[in-house]
Amino acid sequence: LQYLSAAGIGTIGILDGDTVDESNLQRQVLFTQADIDAPKAKTAALKLKAQNPNINFKVANTNVTTENILSLIEDFDIIVDCTDNFPTRYLINDACILKNKPLVFGAIHQFDGQVSVFNYQNGPSYRCLFPEVPNDTPNCSEAGVIGVLPGIIGTIQANEVIKIILEIGEILTGKLLSLNTLNYEFSIIEFHKTEATNITALGTYDSICETVQLNLPKNITAEKLAEILHSDTKINILDVREYFEWDICHIKGASNIPMNLIDECINEVSKDIPTVVVCHHGVRSMNVIHYLEVKGYDKLINLEGGIHAWATQVDTEMATY
Repeated sequence: LQYLSAAGIGTIGILDGDTVDESNLQRQVLFTQADIDAPKAKTAALKLKAQNPNINFKVANTNVTTENILSLIEDFDIIVDCTDNFPTRYLINDACILKNKPLVFGAIHQFDGQVSVFNYQNGPSYRCLFPEVPNDTPNCSEAGVIGVLPGIIGTIQANEVIKIILEIGEILTGKLLSLNTLNYEFSIIEFHKTEATNITALGTYDSICETVQLNLPKNITAEKLAEILHSDTKINILDVREYFEWDICHIKGASNIPMNLIDECINEVSKDIPTVVVCHHGVRSMNVIHYLEVKGYDKLINLEGGIHAWATQVDTEMATY
């Protein structure tokens, strides 16, 4: 909001039914202690108006629902999703498809963030990447997030909005940018338009805009994985790095399916045996887990810190890169 206001966007809509909580202040830096318990949308508009009085702000102190979302987004050319739960994301996505609105998407979790642009010039939608709503995953209030991450991801989203308006650069359509702030590992996953984009009406979205349990992957430390491997517990290890990375180093007993080949080799991934998914630092593995979960996999565990953590904490003689 701050960067789009500074850029001089003529009209900006702010939709948020929440009020400012003290726990928000470490990441929502537009607010101060004096704003606690005040409505977020109205408070944000007043502060932004002071920064740039030439902008027309339209404020809705409400949560989105299937009944109001189509009318709420009607007057806007670009929709920006900064929400923190999956049902709301699917609702916004479907509404944008019905209204033919480009959707600038951002998501954060602990130290990781993602950005993409959906439904741009009839391009892929959120459902092309994640067809179904996952279950039992914490939102950012429950899982926690490093305070600077929303600023980083929000700035990238603002950049995509400005690029769309000015028709410059390469828009992140059909691409999911992922960032790990612990090691600055960037990755871009390409995806294509599918029949999941064929939305003709809004559906049913459980727990819209409430604190919901969503299904981001469970994590395991390198030390804990080592303990399990030395026990009699049956567990698989799936390494989703590229083949050249696997050749540098890998965990004994693991199998290797590069991330971009997961769909072609999905039958090689067991649904019955718990599987620890490994990449270099833990970003690609999280994306693979999310993808597999919508395919019905529910026994997947992410290795925190990836193979790098294994090499530095467990097998210190392992090659690193």
